[in-house]
Amino acid sequence: MTKYIPPLMASLLSQFDAGELVEFIQFISLLVHRLQVQNISCHLVINNTNVSQDQILDVLDQLISPLSSHIISTLSIGTNDINDRQVNMETKKAYLSLLNSIMAAKLYVVFTSERKSIPPYPYSTK
Repeated sequence: MTKYIPPLMASLLSQFDAGELVEFIQFISLLVHRLQVQNISCHLVINNTNVSQDQILDVLDQLISPLSSHIISTLSIGTNDINDRQVNMETKKAYLSLLNSIMAAKLYVVFTSERKSIPPYPYSTK
């Protein structure tokens, strides 16, 4: 079941509006937190199917690169509207929370895996 999640999420990323993207980032942060709380020997039960921590870590590993790329491209678009600026700020907060969750859960292996690495965040001096 978990093998279908990364392709599905990668295709859905292009369909998300800014508000949905924030909610999705928060969902992934909760998933990471759930992994942190679980012991390595424990299993999650999703729809009466045992899903190991390794399987969910693999899903996160496959998802983090396209998610980060999409977030960074979304944030790099300039905005003049106050509502768009607020959504960008919420997106930045959610992304920072996700990165913090990954680091706190000691799942930083997703950043150093053999898969494509996350592009650097385009810091702005403005």
